Amino acid sequence: MIEKKVFKIVSDVLNIKTVKISINSDKNNLDGWDSVQNLLISSEVESLFDIELSPDEISNFDSVSKILEIVKNKMN
Repeated sequence: MIEKKVFKIVSDVLNIKTVKISINSDKNNLDGWDSVQNLLISSEVESLFDIELSPDEISNFDSVSKILEIVKNKMN
């Protein structure tokens, strides 16, 4: 469930199809994932999951797997 929501956020922010996103997707293999999109992704994640991210956590939002790890840790 969390995975699908994160995929959808990344898809919406980067304006790419969800099917092009996997657990292995990161800023190096998805076009348009830069610092601005990183902030947009983190903002959407905070809003959707009702969590607060630290600046360090936001700066670590460089891959789908890392986002999932951070979100899951915050939800526990």
